[in-house]
Amino acid sequence: MELRINGTQEFMGKSIKIIEGGFGEDCKVVLARDIAIIHNLDLKDVNRNIKRLIEKCRIKENIHFIDLKESVTDSNPLFTELFDSEFLRKSANIFVLSERGYMSLIKYMDD
Repeated sequence: MELRINGTQEFMGKSIKIIEGGFGEDCKVVLARDIAIIHNLDLKDVNRNIKRLIEKCRIKENIHFIDLKESVTDSNPLFTELFDSEFLRKSANIFVLSERGYMSLIKYMDD
């Protein structure tokens, strides 16, 4: 899984990092943490909703989401740029969603 940061952008009035890859070349992805920021939610609530979608088989790993927690290393510059060491240590999951995964989450949260 190759993820890279490609600048920042304004989205719904919030500045977020543009992260690409993971689901294919040049595919934009969004971190659960950024979803929480964009929608003024607690990260734990966003993660809980993602886990519910996983349990209900509404989103699939490597198609709609990837849990980065398994691949986190302190030496990876991507992780050190995106997260502080305390966040990396304390987080049970670090979800990144594809565009389709993000749309599924938003639809679920609207219902």
